[in-house]
Amino acid sequence: MPRTFADWFEAAFRQPVPEQFATFLAAHPNGLRGDGISIYAPEAIIGETEDRDLEKEGVCLIGKCGNTITDILLRAKDGRVFVVDRTDYKVVDAWFASISSLTGLVEFDD
Repeated sequence: MPRTFADWFEAAFRQPVPEQFATFLAAHPNGLRGDGISIYAPEAIIGETEDRDLEKEGVCLIGKCGNTITDILLRAKDGRVFVVDRTDYKVVDAWFASISSLTGLVEFDD
């Protein structure tokens, strides 16, 4: 039986999806692209996160910034979003209080 993103998130992080991120996913079930940024669809978030074992770190990989070497992570405990160096996730280029803080700065193709 297929699991929903919310079920996966709760099992992986032992807490519900942060409210703003859940709202974002409901409004954009196929993800978003624009201004060199891609926010993944729920299935891709699960796959990218599990491929890198990021659940252990309390984050999920939700997107990338263009062709650069940066990934976008969501911290499960509070919904903060981080733009990080793909080769070293401890190198933070930017952080945002929530997904809406990030998406409010980017013009996306709908």
